[in-house]
Amino acid sequence: MGEMAALTGTEAVERARRLVPVLRERAAKTEALRRLPDETFADLVASGLLRITQPSRFGGHELGLLDAFGIINQLRIETAETLIQQVARRVTDDVELTGMVADETRARGRRDFAFSVRLCVEAVEELFLAAGASTLDESSPIQRCWRDVHAVAQHPVCNLDVAFRSWGERGLGLSDGLRFP
Repeated sequence: MGEMAALTGTEAVERARRLVPVLRERAAKTEALRRLPDETFADLVASGLLRITQPSRFGGHELGLLDAFGIINQLRIETAETLIQQVARRVTDDVELTGMVADETRARGRRDFAFSVRLCVEAVEELFLAAGASTLDESSPIQRCWRDVHAVAQHPVCNLDVAFRSWGERGLGLSDGLRFP
């Protein structure tokens, strides 16, 4: 395999950020297909992000796991933001069209919101663990973020298991998907 141009962790995060607008545009298509569209996979290959931890002698960028986690966490946060924007857009559309929020939109919104919170918890958790023991100090901004995101995640509407179960029950026609624990 040929050598690739060296890619730093910072450059890899920037490449991931540049993909976000395209991924957002394709979000509805991705959901409808229930898989990555071919053009999205091609964009990921072209970006070099799929080879970030692969050894350079095999055509990869040979970045460390911390760099890989940085990219993953950036995409987690961007995905959470995209999902929340989509929920807001659907709610707005429903209200403008009918004067109320449809049950389908409410159930999907709960699912997407709970998943967004989980993505944020995972991103902050990675940062917290990578930052070391100083993050345990109450004056640490990372500790405060860790505490706050975990506090939000404890709200009943953020319970991912309940949200996914309710969404699944709605899809199977077993319930309206709107119950709380």
